[in-house]
Amino acid sequence: MIYTLSGNPIPLARPRLGQHGIVYDCQTQAKESHRLELMFQHRSRTIYDKTIPLIFKVKFYMQIADSYSAKRKSQLLNKPHFKRPDLSNLIKYVEDVCNGIVFYDDAQIVEIVASKIYDEIPRTEFEIIPLA
Repeated sequence: MIYTLSGNPIPLARPRLGQHGIVYDCQTQAKESHRLELMFQHRSRTIYDKTIPLIFKVKFYMQIADSYSAKRKSQLLNKPHFKRPDLSNLIKYVEDVCNGIVFYDDAQIVEIVASKIYDEIPRTEFEIIPLA
């Protein structure tokens, strides 16, 4: 099954240090929103057990800037996106969102196939494949 998270792909942010030395996650709301979206798509399927190694295939569809001309937009469509955010941080965010919903723990992932490309509709699409 292919899962889709709508909206601009989000990179994982570092924990922040608040008042009185309290560390907090500044992405709590975004993660919860995506977790709900993922739970709706996953529904009653079983979670991959922690003894099953997994392959994680993910594509990040990055929005083309509105300020670009129509010609420039058509040239960029489906081309590699090689600017920020970093691919590794985008992957980490999706792994965090999937923990406990699609798979038990992201430590189960033994292989990652990932890419960032330009598209008119920003989103994240991914697939989890068990190694049998």
